[in-house]
Amino acid sequence: MTATLTKPIIVPQYANGVIQLYTPDPSTGAPTLDNKYTVNVTTSILNTLFPGQSRIGAPNAVMLHGNDLFFTNSSAGSSQAVIELPNYLNNPAAAIANPFVVTLDGNDYVGLAFDAAGHLYTAEGNFGDNQIVRYTLPTTPPTTGKAGDNYVTGTKTVIGDAGATSYFGDLTFDSSGNLWVADYLNSRVVAFNAANLGGTDTWHSITDVAGSLAVANTTSGLTAPTAHLFAQPEGVAFDSTASSADLWAGKN
Repeated sequence: MTATLTKPIIVPQYANGVIQLYTPDPSTGAPTLDNKYTVNVTTSILNTLFPGQSRIGAPNAVMLHGNDLFFTNSSAGSSQAVIELPNYLNNPAAAIANPFVVTLDGNDYVGLAFDAAGHLYTAEGNFGDNQIVRYTLPTTPPTTGKAGDNYVTGTKTVIGDAGATSYFGDLTFDSSGNLWVADYLNSRVVAFNAANLGGTDTWHSITDVAGSLAVANTTSGLTAPTAHLFAQPEGVAFDSTASSADLWAGKN
């Protein structure tokens, strides 16, 4: 089966250390690579920000905020950071040449999401034990990227781990501003209430149910009942911004 696109998509390739943008072919919708947006994270970004340190590119999540591209670099050791490429959509060459570090405050950054006010949310911590945190970005980013720049230091708010040792992956907001997060470790999806984010956080957990659930799927071999609603979920997304949007979860 060949995938088709209806709009451009930005893809982080963790193992290959690159970020690429694909557009739909006008006739077939087939993914078409646009080379001018390709980012070699090791040579173009990490060698610029951390010269001589031999850091390894392993982009794990990407998120656009306006025309700026944010991504997490999640390779083992000292390469972990959240990095921004300013004005990536309009001028990718300049953006790739002028990256800067958003935060080096934590480690093992995974998913990314922005709320309506422009706060950056990420899953941050240790492998197998992380939490959701919120960063408030300055209105004016640095003009140059330097390895020591951690330009949101002091504006970090811990949202938490939703009552259990968790390993959160993907993050997404619904139309009401509630934050939904996939918890790989506990096979659940957690929703943090919009009204309490960053305060006395409240949350709701959708977990596996007893017994089997019917599976509606047109793919042969995937039509039998399943005992797990969420089995090590890694990705979550809504298919529209409307209040009637459906939530999709990617499972292992």
